[in-house]
Amino acid sequence: MTDREYSTPGQGGDDEDGLQPVFPDGERGEVPDDNDHADAGEAGSPTDRTDRLSVATWCGECVECGRTAVRNHHGDCRAPIIRISGEWQCGACGVGLSPADTCADCGGEVDTGTIELPLDLSPPDRSKAFEQAIHTETNRRRLNHGLSALEYSSHLSAIALKHSRDMAEHDYFSHTGPDGNDASDRYRIYGHDTRRCGENLALEYSNPTAAPEASAQTVVDGWMDSPGHRENILMEDFDEQGIGVYLQPSGAMLITQNFY
Repeated sequence: MTDREYSTPGQGGDDEDGLQPVFPDGERGEVPDDNDHADAGEAGSPTDRTDRLSVATWCGECVECGRTAVRNHHGDCRAPIIRISGEWQCGACGVGLSPADTCADCGGEVDTGTIELPLDLSPPDRSKAFEQAIHTETNRRRLNHGLSALEYSSHLSAIALKHSRDMAEHDYFSHTGPDGNDASDRYRIYGHDTRRCGENLALEYSNPTAAPEASAQTVVDGWMDSPGHRENILMEDFDEQGIGVYLQPSGAMLITQNFY
């Protein structure tokens, strides 16, 4: 599967007011599994890193003088102390570390306890920032073509996010779900007017260091290069849009854009 995929646009049937719903009837595709990039149980896989990587806080009390000490950073570089495969080390320089067993004040024996806190390596959820950036970029293209900006609809956004999540959870990439429902069906099921209906899809791999605005420009560029998606974005009769972005740990970003 390529780094970016877009739905294959097509036309729906006529509706009540003579406008045609515009949403593709594309081929079903396969959404990459979150574990495609690392087998379960191998070092470096998402599951393995969550189970075996933790931040340590050492709590020690001298049995002679009662002095207490807490240590959770490597003194030389101030990086967190972490444990990998049962070994404690500095999270920055990698030097091996172990709790002190003698008191720095009196030399007595130190009773040491360790508190381990799981280290969350999952990327921060930037889905809302991506949604807003795509909304802004879409409106920029409309304004460049002399069209009015689209209002952001929380109702359409909820419908869009539901479809993005459904594609991820059921491993497909299509406007038609496993239940046979297409965009107009989803509008109806979730209580939205179906007299106007448009839907764009994209599968993008997010760069964790890239600004949402850069990713949004890439996505909208792809839509504008596709006649059916471009028609949705530049349709004069549309006045609202909603965007649902579902981020997977693998970096896959499933995007649904709904219009009304």
